[in-house]
Amino acid sequence: MKSAIHYFIELEKRVKKEVGLGLGIDSVQGTIFVPTENVDELPAKIKYILVSKKVTKKELESFVGSLVVKVLPADRIWIIGSSLIYWAQKYAQQRINNNLGLTSHRIIWHGIRRMVWFQLYPTIQKKLKNKNPPTILVIHCGGNDIGNPYHTLKGLQMFMKFTVVDISQLMPKTVIVWSRMLPRSNWTLCLSNKDGENWRTRINSALAKFVVKNTCGASIKYPDITNRHTCISLFRKDGVHLSDVGNELFINSLRNVLVLFLSSTDRFYPSY
Repeated sequence: MKSAIHYFIELEKRVKKEVGLGLGIDSVQGTIFVPTENVDELPAKIKYILVSKKVTKKELESFVGSLVVKVLPADRIWIIGSSLIYWAQKYAQQRINNNLGLTSHRIIWHGIRRMVWFQLYPTIQKKLKNKNPPTILVIHCGGNDIGNPYHTLKGLQMFMKFTVVDISQLMPKTVIVWSRMLPRSNWTLCLSNKDGENWRTRINSALAKFVVKNTCGASIKYPDITNRHTCISLFRKDGVHLSDVGNELFINSLRNVLVLFLSSTDRFYPSY
């Protein structure tokens, strides 16, 4: 009599050949790993396989009790922000994949070009109408508000803090991660680039401490991405958006920090 492992291996071969989902089978755990982009198609695809004569549901259940379908991932990560997130996702899709190479968690990107801070809360509210709260929420937003004549530095900080509290109440079990705003060599709304950098530095520091202390959240810093003359290759000609080299550093940091926050109690990256 054939073993349960044999049937899972046979199932994997047939899925790849006949259905094209590219599932991975963990024969020891008895689980099927599903590509995140095909999650919505999974029920119909699996049903097609199980009604086939070669490997039936009854045969599988007789050996393993039931077919355990592990839709990856149970833990979801949302990365929400402005143009930097929009372009980082585009780069990640070409360079690695939407999931940044992570196999046990699903990353959902939501980058909005020219996004400003007041759009953040409604964006999250809308996503929660048809999605469960994520395990981790990474926020990269606020740079387009710096220098806005309708904001003072103190007023913008308070507005951002209140929004973070509102988000934490919407998703009390979610780890909120403050992704520090990156430097620019062109702060168009500011009187000078020096003023823009001063606002950015002070807001980053205040929000990082606030998120960690008041929401049990976390903070990401990108020490390798600076606007110094020696690092000009990290940015496009506009002095705002990242080049391919800059995006490589950015998504590598994101990947490293997600692994860290999911596997430890550390709440600052880097730790020094």
